[in-house]
Amino acid sequence: MKILVRKSDMVAVRAFQDSENVVLDQDKYVSTRDIVYGVGRKTHALYQNVTLPEGFAPEKFFYNGSVFAPNPDWKDPATVRADEDAAWAGTDKDRLEKLARETR
Repeated sequence: MKILVRKSDMVAVRAFQDSENVVLDQDKYVSTRDIVYGVGRKTHALYQNVTLPEGFAPEKFFYNGSVFAPNPDWKDPATVRADEDAAWAGTDKDRLEKLARETR
């Protein structure tokens, strides 16, 4: 596998299959699937021939070039999304109830 690591905090942000062509330019990366600007050699490093840890997900692990370590700040995106949806639902409900009281 190939992985893209953010230099500022050593977080592994993306993984690619070995067969996927990935080029890290100064200000972007280009892969078989996409082009992403703002993610380039200035800010990220590309590692090749990496064995991913069990349960790998973007931003779930740190990588220092040879060893993975769990990121204690990582949150499962599905859980975060559910929490955000619940928070918005509560906000919308409160806003609707307030509006209903004001229009009576």
